[in-house]
This record gives sequence, structure tokens and C-alpha cells, in this order.
Amino acid sequence: MKHITLYKCEICGTEYKFSKDAEACEKYHVKPAAKNTIAESKYKPYHTQACGPYPFKVTVKMDDGIIIEYRR
Repeated sequence: MKHITLYKCEICGTEYKFSKDAEACEKYHVKPAAKNTIAESKYKPYHTQACGPYPFKVTVKMDDGIIIEYRR
């Protein structure tokens, strides 16, 4: 049996073989400023370059309780 260690970006969830790649991925992402209103945000891995460092999907809870989803 072979033991495999993977490192996971805590922001987008992408798994990497090397910790430096997972750290680079985490540093690459830009998080929303108003964190208390963001219900969820989804990111692509840094090597994808599809959306840049910003989330491709953001779910925001409004003051009236309605949840709105924004996509790029």
C-alpha cells in the first residue's frame, strides 16, 4: 500500500501534491471585503486563470433574509 499526502487550498478546495502549491493558491485568491454579508463564495484554482483571483460565484444574504447568487 502506498501512502499519499495531499495539500488542499482552504479557499477553493483544490488539492495539490506540494504544500507550496496549495499555499500559492490560497495567497492568489481575493476575498470579499464585507465578509459578514457573504454566505458563500466559490473560486477556481490559481493555475486555471479562468476568473483570475476573484470568485466566480458569490452568494450574498440580504438584510431581508433573501439569498442572492451572483456569477461571473
